[in-house]
Amino acid sequence: MKSKILFLSLLAVTVAQSTINPNYDYPDEKIKEFSVKRALVLNCALSAQTTEEIKVNWKKDGKDVTEISELKGRFTAEGTSFKISNTQEEDAGVYECDIPLLNLNATIEAIATVEVALERNTYVIEGETLRINCKVAGTKPEIMWRVNKNETEIYTESRDRVTLEEFDGVPNAKFTMSDVTMEDRADYTCIGQNRVTKLAGKPAEDTTLVRVKDKYAALWPFLGICVEVAVLCLVIWICEKQRLKKQMEDSDDESEVVGNGRSGDVRRRH
Repeated sequence: MKSKILFLSLLAVTVAQSTINPNYDYPDEKIKEFSVKRALVLNCALSAQTTEEIKVNWKKDGKDVTEISELKGRFTAEGTSFKISNTQEEDAGVYECDIPLLNLNATIEAIATVEVALERNTYVIEGETLRINCKVAGTKPEIMWRVNKNETEIYTESRDRVTLEEFDGVPNAKFTMSDVTMEDRADYTCIGQNRVTKLAGKPAEDTTLVRVKDKYAALWPFLGICVEVAVLCLVIWICEKQRLKKQMEDSDDESEVVGNGRSGDVRRRH
């Protein structure tokens, strides 16, 4: 009986002294950021130590994580920690750690930071339409484009020759420019932001160098081949003409020799 009373007394002290210290990246916003395809680790550590085993229940968007089919077999929960090893964009959400024994709980909003990717080089023929697709990962990304020509231009919406469209479900992730000229050769940068990149002050960026080809570029090799064929035909024609001329000269010489021989025979008979 005394031991039970002592346990309850210690538990009461622990409850009174304990608070949950979640591992926020941005405490004021109660946010934990993660990168897609990497680990997400949430922790609801207690401020006061206890010798008793503490059971922590985890929920995502108000639903017990054990009841979410998308999470089955993908997470581990040990002590006050919750871990998803190989995350997906859909793993973003509001997680809640609940400790019934101590009547404590806390929420952590997990947000996937924005990541963008472009091809290193993009090729387009003069006069045709330029198309650049920006591959984007992250929670609720906002995309804009920067074009570094003589003057830097920023595109947050369609205007002039530029149209911004949806790509893979992300608004503005497809950049299209009509009637490309040689002056459009430049660095084109896809810039992605969301709540965590704004808090960090580091938007995600990737750049592709657009190379504009002369619209007659594909014609030059063909013309070169045509010229080579024409020169070859001319050489063959000249050689053949020379050969025929020589044959005719040789034939004339033979005819003259034969004619002279016959004339001598006639004179000897007389």
